[in-house]
Amino acid sequence: MRIAILEDSLIQQERIRNLLDLSHRLCFFCTVEEYMESNFYYDLLLLDIELGSQNGIEFIKKHPDKQRFIVYVSSHSESMADTFDTNVLGFVTKDRIEEALVKKVNQVEQRIHQLEKIALNLPYETRYVYRDDILYFQIDNGIFVLLKDGTKLSLVNETLKEIEATLSDSFIRVNNNVLINFSKVDYLDVKNHKIIMLNGTIISVSVRRWKKVKEHYIQMRTSI
Repeated sequence: MRIAILEDSLIQQERIRNLLDLSHRLCFFCTVEEYMESNFYYDLLLLDIELGSQNGIEFIKKHPDKQRFIVYVSSHSESMADTFDTNVLGFVTKDRIEEALVKKVNQVEQRIHQLEKIALNLPYETRYVYRDDILYFQIDNGIFVLLKDGTKLSLVNETLKEIEATLSDSFIRVNNNVLINFSKVDYLDVKNHKIIMLNGTIISVSVRRWKKVKEHYIQMRTSI
């Protein structure tokens, strides 16, 4: 990923530099002006709230489109409620940078992966859809995929096992016939071993898969 770090403390910049993987392309900026002069579009902006006389939250309200996602890195946890927006994926306090930042950056990377398109083999064409638009795949007189807008597409020349192998860990097989996008789960009905999707669909989880599904759900919820 191309990551911008907008932080006016050189000490904090160095802490972040030492934590993040070398596979990321890091660009450091001390001021809003420096950041705006950059010609690049960034996958992620790590943003401090207090930038001298300027405020990171107010800056983003005026310039929301120079980066895909934002994670705030700040000592001012009391401002957390003011940071929420559609492309804000988290808040890391500076006293927890070592334990929380890498995990949060990895979550952003997974989110970007979700936005990538995949090819679906339909009877008369190949259609490309965003992973994040998929609710689930199901076997029912062949295989179909249900998208979050309600579109139902029949697939050909693929098995559920083959589809599962090409997708990320956010897609989980919950029984022999259904492969779900776990990011589209609303909640678990623990008593009845069922999953309720965001569109209201209720899906039964097989006994042998329940433990894995429950663990995945807990992991997903605690990582938000």
